[in-house]
Amino acid sequence: MDVHIYTLHTRRTTETQNSSSQNSYTKMSSDHFVNDVVSTVTTHLSSHLLGEQKPPILAIVHGPSRSGKTSTVQQLRTVFNELLSSHLLIIVSPSPSGAMTLGATALHGFLALGEETIDRSRYIIIDDCSTLASSTLDSLNNRCPAIEGADAGAHFGGRSVLLFGDLHQMPPPLGVDTLWSPRFGAGGTFASFQHAFTLRPHANTLDQWQKVCAEVRKGGISKAVCDELNRHALKDGPDSYVAETSFHHDVIFITPSSSCHRHWNNQLASVFAKKNKCTLYTSVAEDDLVFNSFLRLPVTDAHKLQSFNDDHATLLHDIPLCFGMPVTIDDGIWGTVEDFVVDEREDLPTPRKPETTLKYPFTQVRIRVNQLLLDSGFVATPFLTIRPKATMFKVPLANHGLEVVEVHRYQLPLQPRFAIMERDATGLTFPNVVLDTSAGMINYLSPYGALSRVAQNGRLAITGPLMPSGLGRFGEVERLKDCVRRIEGFSMPQL
Repeated sequence: MDVHIYTLHTRRTTETQNSSSQNSYTKMSSDHFVNDVVSTVTTHLSSHLLGEQKPPILAIVHGPSRSGKTSTVQQLRTVFNELLSSHLLIIVSPSPSGAMTLGATALHGFLALGEETIDRSRYIIIDDCSTLASSTLDSLNNRCPAIEGADAGAHFGGRSVLLFGDLHQMPPPLGVDTLWSPRFGAGGTFASFQHAFTLRPHANTLDQWQKVCAEVRKGGISKAVCDELNRHALKDGPDSYVAETSFHHDVIFITPSSSCHRHWNNQLASVFAKKNKCTLYTSVAEDDLVFNSFLRLPVTDAHKLQSFNDDHATLLHDIPLCFGMPVTIDDGIWGTVEDFVVDEREDLPTPRKPETTLKYPFTQVRIRVNQLLLDSGFVATPFLTIRPKATMFKVPLANHGLEVVEVHRYQLPLQPRFAIMERDATGLTFPNVVLDTSAGMINYLSPYGALSRVAQNGRLAITGPLMPSGLGRFGEVERLKDCVRRIEGFSMPQL
């Protein structure tokens, strides 16, 4: 079995147009980047369609953010579609955002695919492999039955497999099962991918980090340095920038925890409403007790609570909405609020209406889907109607031991898209990023992964200073130093 290791090329050439005339798939978007991966897979696929027996390809495609991993996967899909061979290809992504962007099969979906679909496949692309545990990769390998003519014991049943990812993205091993630090006997599959080469970041990326790198090496980022960085990045810093930005597609806050996520979304929702002179609307939520698992309710109160929820719907986590607000639906689709429909006993909310709290719940909200999703073909219709979903809570009963009552609360599965969790940013880049460091970098699973979400020529700000935390190697500054080394290309996981 041949093992190929590819690094995504970003060299620019004036001869690309001529040299790629025989194979249009070697061009990467309008910049005409040379891409050996697409060319190699196209040649291999063509040989397979002609009945030639070629050894399967095992390839690691490693590159940092903005090196063209996503566009390469999309081009490979185009190759298979144009050669009428889409049934031979399965694209898998471990993250919901990655699956949405690529129109791929989610990880749990692959494990549940029918045998016929997997049997007829000959090529598997696994996106964002840097977030995979080695044991998970082993499970994917075991899920693939051997194809006719495959060598005994061949990985993935003799199929060609391409692993796409940024191997710098994972944090330093902390007892976590990673591709290059397998635990509990896992890792046999990834061991067959013997090497990986790193791609040095673009020059403008290094320029962007020059000042940050210099300050980190000195031992920390003080408030003065933080303010100076933010003045260059986002005018006068995150706070003033928050007050001036519409937040439609301009900026995104990346946060490490659910509490920070909720804080920023609530705060920025208010800023958005004031800036656009819109009223925030929320439903009445009188059942906060269900959120506290330590509170025990009398039986009578529990049944009252159960009855209340049968007739009331609220917003998820009580986050308010207003017209024009960018929101994320729980399956990863995003867009803007177009209009509301509420219970007929209450007047419909309208733009510019005086501030109010709705006495009765929303029955549905219409969302205008983001144009990027429409252009990608991931969503076919420009408008989606969102209705409340039943969410079940278990409330303990007083004096009944472990007995609980199930309460169903109807909630709109919407969240403002001003801040997103670190895990939801995987595979995405944004033109302007504010990294929430209010609780310290130590709370981020992968500082490198969060910092690399800034799009090419984008801007970055942080919400607070970073000082030595006294936690040794894994303190704030220490982790950021490790991140800087990875950004500069000076470190590489030992495979």
